[in-house]
This record gives sequence, C-alpha cells and structure tokens, in this order.
Amino acid sequence: MNCLKSKYLGFSFILGLILSWGLIVFSDPPKLALKSQVFRLHLNTEPTSLKPWEQRNSAAGYLLSQISGTLLKYQNGVLSPSIAKKCQFKKKTLIDCEISSEAKFSDDSTITANAFKDSWLEFLNPKNKAFRADLLFAIKGAEAYFKGDSLASQVGLKTNKNHLLIELAKDDPDFLYNLISPLLAPQKTFNYPELGKSQAWISSGAFRIQSWESQKKITLQNIKNPALLVEFVFINEDSTALNLYEKGELSFLRRLPTLFISKYKNRSDFFQVAQNRLDYIGFGPKLQQDPLLREALTKSLDFDEITRLLASKGQFGCPGISHEVQDEASCQAINIKRAKEALALYRSSKKDFPSLIFAYSKQGGDDHKMVAEWLQSQWKKNLDLDVEIKSSENKVFLDELTKSPPSLFRKGVNPERPTCLSALEVFAEESPENYMKLGAKSFPDFFKNVDSLRPHDPPLSSQKKKQFCSQAIKSLNSNYLWIPTGPIHFSLLAKPEWTGWSLNELNQLDLSSLKLRQ
Repeated sequence: MNCLKSKYLGFSFILGLILSWGLIVFSDPPKLALKSQVFRLHLNTEPTSLKPWEQRNSAAGYLLSQISGTLLKYQNGVLSPSIAKKCQFKKKTLIDCEISSEAKFSDDSTITANAFKDSWLEFLNPKNKAFRADLLFAIKGAEAYFKGDSLASQVGLKTNKNHLLIELAKDDPDFLYNLISPLLAPQKTFNYPELGKSQAWISSGAFRIQSWESQKKITLQNIKNPALLVEFVFINEDSTALNLYEKGELSFLRRLPTLFISKYKNRSDFFQVAQNRLDYIGFGPKLQQDPLLREALTKSLDFDEITRLLASKGQFGCPGISHEVQDEASCQAINIKRAKEALALYRSSKKDFPSLIFAYSKQGGDDHKMVAEWLQSQWKKNLDLDVEIKSSENKVFLDELTKSPPSLFRKGVNPERPTCLSALEVFAEESPENYMKLGAKSFPDFFKNVDSLRPHDPPLSSQKKKQFCSQAIKSLNSNYLWIPTGPIHFSLLAKPEWTGWSLNELNQLDLSSLKLRQ
C-alpha cells in the first residue's frame, strides 16, 4: 500500500510537471523583444533641428518626410489624399480640407484641423523667421502677419469640426501643391526637445524617432509595425556610402556617383528617377554689371563634353524643369570665338580684373566636385582665366550666399510644386533664395514674364503659361545670368529585398509603405 501510494505520488508529481510544462508551452508567450527589420540609408550631413521653420536642405527633408504627416502627397504627377481625406476648392479663393478621422499622432491622439491651423500660424510667427514662410503667403493676411504688420487672427485660416478652411488672397490653383510639404505638417507641441532627447518628440508621420545619436545616426520606428526600423547614418562621402552599400551595411544608396553609373546601370538594384529641379551655375552680385564677362564665361564651356562625363540623360546648359511646362527649350551653347571676343571687350573697358572664386556645397558630393574642377579647367584652357575653387559645409555655404555671395557658385533649386513659377520665383527680388540679387529694374523682361505666370483672373491657359515660362528662361540665357546644369536624374541603388519605397519628382522620399520581402 505504501508502495502504491509512493508510486502514485511520484506519478502525480511527474504529471504535475508535464501539465505545468504544458501550461508554459501553450499559454500566451511572454512579450519578447521584436526581431528588428532595419532599412539603413545615409545623409551627407546631420540635421540640426526638428523645427520646420529652420529647415534649409534636402538632408533634413528626407528625415522630416518620414516623421511628418502632410495633407496631400504627390507621385507621378498626381496629387492624392494623405492626412486629408480630400482638399478641394469651394470657391475660387476658398479651400476646404477635410481631415481624416483616422489620422493620429505617434502618441495615438487624433490629428485635428486645429493642429494644422495652430502649426501654420506658428510657422508664420514673426519671431521664428521661417526660411520658407513663402509657402503660405498665398493665404489671406499670411505675409502681413509674417512681417509683423498684422495679427494672427487676420490670417485666412479657420476650422469647422474636422475641416480646415483656407482663404486665399486671390485665385491660386497651384497652392494645393504646397500642401505636400513636410514643413507644413501638424505639430502636437512647439516645445522641441534637444536632439539627443528627440525620442520624446510626438510625430505625425508613419515613423517616430526612437533615438538620435549625435554624429552617428538617427533611428526611426514604424508606428504600425514597431519591428520595422529606419536608420539614417551620417556619411559625407558618396564613395564611402557606396562601399558600405556593397558590403550590405546600407539598404539604400540615394545618390550613386556619376563615375559608377556605367558599372551599375544594368543591375536590378539600379534606379534612375527624373527630378523636377533647376540646378544652375550662378553669377554673384559682383558680376551683375559685367555682362561681357558673364558671356565669356558661359560661351567658353563645352556643354557636350560635361554632359558625357556626367552620363547625363539631359543636356548641360539647358534648364532642368520639366519640358511639359515650357513652350520650347532654350539652352546655352558653346562659342569659343565669341567668348574670347567678349572677354577682350571686357578687358578693354576695365582697369582691374576681378578675382574669380567658384563656390559650392560639399553636400553635393563627388559629382559637384567633378563639375567644379571641370569648369576650372575649361576657363583656363579656353580663356586663360584662373578661377579658385572653394567648397564648404552646406550651412557655411548658404550663410555665405546670403551675406556675401561669391562671384560664381553652384546652387540647386528643388521646387515644392511641379510648375515653372515655383522654379523661377526663387529669383524674385523678395525671395530668400535670390542669391544672384536680381532686380526688376536691371532685368525687366525676366521679371515681367515671371509675374505673368502668377495667378490670374481669369486663369491662364496651359499654353500661355508655357509661353511665359520659355520667355523668362530665354531672358536669363540672353543676359547670361546663369548656366543651367541640365535635367537631373537621381541615380540610386536599393536592395531588392525591400519594397514599398518611393522617390517622387520633387525629391521627396516616402517610406510609409516600406516592407521587407518574406
């Protein structure tokens, strides 16, 4: 009996262990750390702020596009809903944007119409001195408020439940394109944390900031799929980034140096995306009174040669904006004989020859360095002119352009809208990006044509817009005010195991649908 009891107790103990083990195995497992899926890409420079009014370069734009929700989005020439279910004109000067009830901040609170209104007013607040405040100047009273000449209450922004009502100063159908800018994203709070503590920031986009390690990387976490991480690492050399991509340490190379295009162009991970840009070589204010010198510098360049060197799909010397917004192409062309004549005439009329400095931003990478060295060699070879090359970090470069522009510089224009006006209005007298300091008194034809592209009542036909666009570009060319660097195609590499990324014509990277192939 004692033996049976002992066996029974032993059996019961073992059975208990089995049952206990069964409970451990078959009950809900403990919440273990998720296995991360990391999509890694690089930025040439580290963003310096989360404040939208302080943003001035594409590096910050790539980051902001992932953590910022916009009313609309743009891809393949089409505007479509994003946070807004729809944005439509109710009258010629009244836009009604209905905010989706499903739109959430990263803390799961609802994004409201008031959040947009408050954020835009803060963006316009005179104390913030927003670099791109002009994005909202079409709104009634917006520019006056930004300049401190009126009150916030006089800006044409109202809300009605989940509707944002935007009253424009005049008819402007193109304003809808501004609503794709991440600079106009809704903000939950205006108390911006230090970058090292930015994980506390409440975002409105598809990702939240998980960590920010200064001079190393920024890690973002997808809100709907927390296992999906995006890492931005800081690498200032494109060739270094390419090496890391080949080693499998980067998932996405957003800029393949020109020298490598022929090697990679037939690979399945190679992509080229046409960009609606207006990159150009500009002549600083010091040369504004010297049309003969500008003509000589322009006509002495072999545009076919640099086009081949860059393996470019578009001709150097032609404007980069879409041919669809121009009536006819207008390009600069080489004419060395005339270039030498113009230089001789210039020398005969001037006692002192100016020192020539060509400046560019290091953010442009290897290609911009190559173009700068090519320009230097062309001017020496064809005109016997010595031109000094100066490269600097982007912030330093932009500060110099603003305060004391050099005689020659390279600048990229990345319009927010796919229109000719959006590209050319950077040269308007009041534009903060008018680094050449062009003025209507000196170049009336150019400014007359740009003004003709602005909103009209009744609206201009598309053909009329194309004509004014072409005439404005011809004016820039005939006055030798710039040297356009041609249509731009971004050559990039992306690991084939990743899908769902997109880069639009306005250089906006969208990772909201990013997925790792199973």
